[in-house]
Amino acid sequence: MAQRPPARYEPYLDGLFTYCLSVLCDHEAATAALGDVLALAERRGRHVPEAPADRRAWLYALAR
Repeated sequence: MAQRPPARYEPYLDGLFTYCLSVLCDHEAATAALGDVLALAERRGRHVPEAPADRRAWLYALAR
């Protein structure tokens, strides 16, 4: 059973998934990549930016 991502990432999930899908062109690979991005973000938890715009940019940088 998949774990629900932390609420602080909720506003970015659709956009991040769309980005991953546009790069990878495969639904399963994009889903896995999004999971990897969120796991990496959690491991770097103390570095998560507080400002929403900064957090969005940081998450997309992790996805790259």
